This record gives sequence, C-alpha cells and structure tokens, in this order.
Amino acid sequence: MYSDGSRLPLETAIRWTSSDTAMLRIDSAGVATAVEEGIASILLVHDSGLDDRVDIRISPHPDSPSVVSQSDWTDTAVRKVLDVFAYGSHASDATIARWAAMAPEAAVAEIITFDAFNDKLAPPGALPLPPRLAEIQAFLSSDDPDNPLRSDRRRFFATLNTDVNGTTSSFSQRNLQRSWLFAVTGGGSNPVLHKTAFFLSNYQMALRASVATPGIFRAYYDQFVDDLLTRTPMTELITNAAKSAAVSYRYGHRDNRFNNANGDFSGNDDFAREYFQLFFRLLGETEDDDYHENVSIENNAMLLTGSAVDRQPDAYGSTSHQDWVIAPINFSDHVDASGVTRANTRLHHAACLEILRHEVCGATAAEKLDALGPIVARHHEVRANLPVYIAGFFADDRIDEVEARTIRRAWLEANDDLLTFLRSYASSTVFHSRQRTRSRSTFDRNLSLMNRVATDSIEVYRGREQQDSLVGPLERQGGVVFEPSKAVFGSQTGPEAALNTAILKDAIEVALATDRVFGRLESSVDGESWLKDWRLIMPEDPALDAASVADWLWQRLLADGLENQNAAARAQLIALLATGTDFNLLAHEELGHPLDRPYGVADFATEPALGALVEALASERIELDAQDEARRRAANQRMNLAAGFLSVLPYAFAEEYAQ
Repeated sequence: MYSDGSRLPLETAIRWTSSDTAMLRIDSAGVATAVEEGIASILLVHDSGLDDRVDIRISPHPDSPSVVSQSDWTDTAVRKVLDVFAYGSHASDATIARWAAMAPEAAVAEIITFDAFNDKLAPPGALPLPPRLAEIQAFLSSDDPDNPLRSDRRRFFATLNTDVNGTTSSFSQRNLQRSWLFAVTGGGSNPVLHKTAFFLSNYQMALRASVATPGIFRAYYDQFVDDLLTRTPMTELITNAAKSAAVSYRYGHRDNRFNNANGDFSGNDDFAREYFQLFFRLLGETEDDDYHENVSIENNAMLLTGSAVDRQPDAYGSTSHQDWVIAPINFSDHVDASGVTRANTRLHHAACLEILRHEVCGATAAEKLDALGPIVARHHEVRANLPVYIAGFFADDRIDEVEARTIRRAWLEANDDLLTFLRSYASSTVFHSRQRTRSRSTFDRNLSLMNRVATDSIEVYRGREQQDSLVGPLERQGGVVFEPSKAVFGSQTGPEAALNTAILKDAIEVALATDRVFGRLESSVDGESWLKDWRLIMPEDPALDAASVADWLWQRLLADGLENQNAAARAQLIALLATGTDFNLLAHEELGHPLDRPYGVADFATEPALGALVEALASERIELDAQDEARRRAANQRMNLAAGFLSVLPYAFAEEYAQ
C-alpha cells in the first residue's frame, strides 16, 4: 500500500524458483511442498528487479502419517478399507488374502483407484460399464445384445419414464437413482469412484436432484466422475462444480446480474456463502466477521453474476418443460436454443472484486471462479477443516486433535490430489487405529451388505426380482439417493442412522422378508432360471460344518476379526445355519426352556446344557454341495437367514474392533 492509496499485489509480481525440484517444489503462489529430506534453496525475483534467496531444510514432520505396520495389516484390515472406501465391494477372499500379504501402501493403491472399472473389486464375469451415469443409463436400458439385465427390467433404468408400451415422457429421477445403485452394487463399475462422486455431490457439495432438476443434476454428478477419472486437482474439481448449471439453478444465482453502467446489483448471496462453507469448509471463524460477510461474501455474490442457464426445447426427448434446462453454462452472450438471449458477459460484474483480501479478476463468472479457487484453497481454515471433514465422512466419527494434525499433514503432502490423500489415509496408523469409530449410514450399511452377499454377476444382473428391492429400504431408512436429507448440508450421516430406532425396525423387517434384499434365493426370466449358490464366494475347500461357515460369514459381512462374536450371537447364527430355526425354539424343544427366555453371554458359560446344544449344532454339515437340488436349496436358504441375522446386529451399524 503506497501513500497515495494505490496498491501493488506483490504475490502477482513475484517469480519463485526451487534449486532442486526433486527435493522441494514451489508453485506460482509461493507455496512450497517438501518431496525428500535435505536442503534446497528458493529464489524470489520481483518484477522490480529485487530478489532474495532462502535455504530450506527438509526433515520428517512429526505429524506426517505413518504407514500401518505389516503385522497390523491383516485380512481384517483389508476388509475395513474395502468397507469404508468401496461399499465392501465384491472382492474375493483370495484377493483379500493376497492384499493382506502385500505391503499396505501397494495393496491400498490397488484397492483405491478412480478407474472406471476395477476387476479386483468385481464379481467373476462382471461386464465393465461406462463410468458416467448418462452412459450407464443408456446401456442398461438398451437392447444391446451385451446388456446382461433382465429384459423386463431395462425400462426402469432409462433416462425417461417409460411405460410398458414403450411410451416415454419426463426425465425419471427414480430411474437415475436405480442406475446409481446398480453402479455401486452391480460390479461393473468401480465402487470407489462412485462412492467418492456420491460424497462430493451429496455431502460436501450437496444438491437435491429434485430441486436442481434431474437432468442437470446428472450432468453435475458426471462432472465429478470426469474430474476423478482424470485426477483433476481438488481445487479445480471444486471450481468446476461451482461453475455448474445445477448449482446456479439450485441456488438461484442464475438470475444474479450487475449493471456495469450504473453499478446496480440484483440477486442473492445464497451460494456466495455456501461456496466458502460447503465447498471448501471455510466457515469464516478466523476472519473479521464484518469483512467476511460484507466484503468477501457480498463481492462473491457479484462475482456470480452472468450465470444464466440455457433451455433447450425437447432436451433428453422429454415432454416436460422443467427438463429443458441443460448443462453446461455458456458464460458468453448468446441466444439459447429456446430463443432467449443470455447476456452472461454483459450482465457480469466486469471489474475486479476484492475477496479474502485478494483482487479477483476475469471477464466472466467462470474466469473469476477459476481465479478465486486457488486463493480459497490456500486459506488456513480450508487446510485445517477440509481434509478432516473428508476423513470424517469416510471413516471416523470422532477425530481428535492429534489425529487431525496428521490428517492435515497428509493433505498438504498430497498436494491437492484427492486420490493420493485417500490412499495415504487408508494405509495410515490413524485409519487403522483401534480408537477409530465409524457408524454406518443407511447407504454404507445396505450397499456393503448387498455387495458382500452377491455370489456372482448372474445374481447381480438377473437374480434380482424387483428393480426397487434396494431403493425401497433405503428410502424407508432415510437414505434417498440424490436427495440429501438436510437439503444443502448433506445426506444422512452414520451417527444419525445408528441412533434411529425406526431404521433398526425397518432393517429387521427387511432381514425377515421373504423377498429379502440380502440374498434372494431364486428367479426366473427370459426362459432361464437362477438359483443362489453361496459356494461361489466361499473358499475352494471349506469345512462346511455350521461353526466354520458361521465364522466365515461373520467375517465376510462384519469384518471385525470375530472379536465381537460373543456366545449368544454365535448360538443364534449356528442355529440358523444348522437348522434354519431360531435358537430359542431349539432350546425350548431340546431342553424344555421357556420359548420367550432371553439368553445372555454368561448363560452359555454357566449352563453346560446350552453349551452342549450349541456344539452339537456346530458340527452339523451345511449341504451347500449336496447333489439333491432340494437339499442344496435349503442350505442356501439357511445361509440367507444367517446373513439377514448378521445384517441387524449392532456391528452392522457401527464398525469397530472389540475394545
């Protein structure tokens, strides 16, 4: 600041150079990133000709994340990574064992990818699907000879509502929801990719499809997919979302305008505030309140002027005028396909704007958002809050300050790369700590269980009798896809789901239903019949006694190393596997106990008759390999009953080791 009131933005007049980029990198804003230990020099040259140099010593940071030890990197540890980042996935026991034998970082790099398809997470024979929801819907609803879906169910995945006669109408939000669920449970898509895109679109940068309109919301979601596929830096990814038609339409700044002739502004500051709070987790807690509210946020509202969204008659082939809103935003002055003039450049605030004490310049809202993103990303609140928020969503409900420091360090070392950050966190001692606690949301619990009980790609594509076998339970349990339960503040969280008795009640009803989500027994369509065969996902030469199968099924679905398997739960699980009957009924029939007697863990230690009954049942053979089809069908039905029982234990609602 000069005495005459003029300013010189120093950071834009400086060039930074590192003497050794293999040891220390530095970007155009002067942010240095350590790569290896040692000493490197940074040269600063100002446009005035002034220069300076500083030597920087690089040593291991005490808060840098440590990789989990090989001794703690076990079958259970691998399954926890799969459960948290991949909705459990369809990974086989053999693949999980191979990962457990690898170095943790190498194994995690194979598990957590943003590839369109990861065959290691898919069931045998899975057909790779395209990554974007628009393409997934087009394929699953088509008559393509490679489409493995049941012919009578394909119309339920189409972009438009389609009746039995093939007549189409409006864009179907329900079909969009079904398509996403198929992407994360069908095996043909990478569940890590789609869980991350779901996090971004339904939690961090949450929008409701019904408010944004399903068409431009799908474009919004697919933009996240595209950016993840190309490993777009996180700051740019957030910026792309901020420029989307769905955001402009939902928050209403599509109508924001500025008269550059007289200085009049018309519009709202809704997204101007949420851009900081939701997209970047910059809450303004360390900023001057008056400055943040009346300068940064108000100027950001003017930055968003000239963001009108185009309309295109008959877009998507829809007959509904609401569906004719299209993406992306064209930020130029133009006439859209509906004949309306969109003066996005002329109605944009042309001059530079001061935001967070920086001058933000650009000819359009898009250009200014491109300039603003890196400024916000470097803010100390963003670096403190955003990585902890991401880690909290995926894995931990109670991050303490010591863990937070390590998570923040991992974020800095990832250098704005989300994939690198997730991999670092998933292989760290912080993630694999026994202090970590994660309650499962309705999405996490249902989708992970469904993936872990699916036996092969035939079951996924043709064994499901009803197209809404999963949509219905999710909706009843507060997990509506693309309809965040708290509007702009995100979908249902794990702690909310874990403390909701109505969700538990519905989960029990789902587990007991004849047409259950977790393990339908058979179906028939297109002249072909299908029978479930649990042997397809079990070890090649399993001991098929009830005790061994109970342990295998417990670990597959709950992934706690059996540490929470107490005597009472084990008795019920073994009874269901051995006989298909509740343990209380067996104890009533065999021991004369009251039918409604509750059994606690201590009872099995103090009453020998109970222990003897359980051990007798434990040795019963589960005839999954019987030659007789009726006996094989009965054995698979018992497996389904046992899976349903495990699906409503406390450990299905909250992931933990026994303490």
